[in-house]
Formats: sequence, structure tokens, C-alpha cells
Amino acid sequence: MIRALVSALAGYIAIGLLIGCTDMIWSALLLHTNNVAAFPPVYWQVSLATTALYTALGGYLCVRIAGPRWSLGRMTLIVAGEGIGLAFVLATWNNPIAGPHWYGLGLMIIFPPAIFLGGRLAQPRAATPVV
Repeated sequence: MIRALVSALAGYIAIGLLIGCTDMIWSALLLHTNNVAAFPPVYWQVSLATTALYTALGGYLCVRIAGPRWSLGRMTLIVAGEGIGLAFVLATWNNPIAGPHWYGLGLMIIFPPAIFLGGRLAQPRAATPVV
């Protein structure tokens, strides 16, 4: 049980670090500004795509770390991530620093399937008999 919880936490931290680093690179090298309101729409679109990829990687990491309790680890990551995401979207709904509304809703929509798919890649396979 502890390993499953630690795996969910590790997956969530990995997702956050990857997103944070990518956002810093984007703003420093490509956007030349820290003013989120000035970010072009393509920024939010690419950010949503990279976040989906990073979320799948977080799901993969979670399942790999969780070992035999991989299902519990993956479900913990999905439920906790959606809870934190919902709280963030509600708290920042009228704050322009969080980006357009469709972006926050998009994150909420892509999170569970991305975790599921990333975790699916790491799931232990059933042994196939050798003939």
C-alpha cells in the first residue's frame, strides 16, 4: 500500500517537474516574456500536447514503481491528480495567469486517459508459455 502511494506521488512530482521545466524553457527562449496574458494561443495548444505526453510518462513511472500494486498506484494518481486539478481550476477560473478556460478544462480531460495509457505501457505482462 505504501509503495503504491509513493509511486503515485513520484508520478505526480515527475509530471510537475517536466511541465515546469518546459514552461520555463518556453518562456525564456521562445516567448521572451513572463507575462502569461501575452502568451500566443499556440503556446497553450502545444502546452496541452506536451502535458499529455508528460502525464503519460508520469503514469508509466507510477506503475513501474508500484510493482504488484500497480493498479492502486495508478488509480491513486488519477484520483489525486484530478482532485488537485479541479481545485486549481476552480481557484484560478477568473485569474488570467492560469490561461484560457479551455486550457484548464483540457487538462482535466486529458489527465485520466494519459495516466491510464502511460501506465498501461508499464503494466506487467502475463507470461506466455514457451512451446
